[in-house]
Amino acid sequence: MLKHATPFFAIAAAAAMILTSPIPAQAQEIGPTPPEDIARTRANFPNPHDAGVDALVTALIGMHRGDDHTLYINRVELPDSAPALYVELVLAGEENHPVRQQLWVPHRRDNQLQVRVCELPLAMRDLVVGMWAAPGLFPSARLEQYSSLGDLSVEGGDGHYTIEADHTLPIAREGAIEYDLRFERTPAGVRWTDAGRAINGDEIFALNLNMKTRPTMPEARELDGGILVYDLREGFVGASPVNKDSIVFYYSEWTMDGFLIDTTNQPRRGGHVFTIPDEHKALRSWNLGVIGLRQGGIRRIYDPKSHSGMLNGQLKPFRGQPMALITELECISVKDNTP
Repeated sequence: MLKHATPFFAIAAAAAMILTSPIPAQAQEIGPTPPEDIARTRANFPNPHDAGVDALVTALIGMHRGDDHTLYINRVELPDSAPALYVELVLAGEENHPVRQQLWVPHRRDNQLQVRVCELPLAMRDLVVGMWAAPGLFPSARLEQYSSLGDLSVEGGDGHYTIEADHTLPIAREGAIEYDLRFERTPAGVRWTDAGRAINGDEIFALNLNMKTRPTMPEARELDGGILVYDLREGFVGASPVNKDSIVFYYSEWTMDGFLIDTTNQPRRGGHVFTIPDEHKALRSWNLGVIGLRQGGIRRIYDPKSHSGMLNGQLKPFRGQPMALITELECISVKDNTP
């Protein structure tokens, strides 16, 4: 997150370069199939819509909930690399800070189903939180821009799958250098087991979760002007704001290239006070998007045509054409301003 303010128009100029420039793949050489070769291999299939790959993708999509965690898996599109799956595991109460974010790329190699596990580019991780609800917004980064951890073998079929690493995968996170992952899918739910270990073999992090499959997964709602809203966490206290009310929230705002323009998550920054309606055309997404948001709720708003963005709590107009932005709001309180 931003720790110091950055000149606003320098931000706008840099934003377009974030995902258009190649992002190094830290472990791209690991495993039998380099990421860019997966698309090439698919292109050589007699049937490009491989039935086994498609069945696996369909079986994995869904929302699965345990005592403390929720797992979301949804299909996203990458250039020349479909199908791919965005995988997000969140802890209850921390829905906007996932404990696991991965890209899974099912494919077939030597007639064996596999899943390539990739980590997201750093610039993308905060941006795509919750995009299981709006997969059409997922950035169109090429597969080689992701850091590949390696391939998992796939066994089973008919909705029952076991996906696991045949060997320890390399990873660089929280002091761990090795990573093991096992994922079991049944029609009733999933089991996720993983562990990261240090060079001396000590366990740095680990999960052993059983989660039940929910019948439906939340989807983004479309409002006027193509604005999309989707909730990461439902509010739990009080009424939602209406016209003339004031809502206090923390916010973060990104361009669709993953560049963080502004956030209240900075030293000496408190919650932002917003009174409905705000007359600025640039904040039309906030006027519409806060309706229904209650205290404790976390919501994401996509505005395809914002005329300006926030910088240090102040509106700054864009030069030229409107820009697509995603804003995350976490509601602290709602004040009824009825006379």
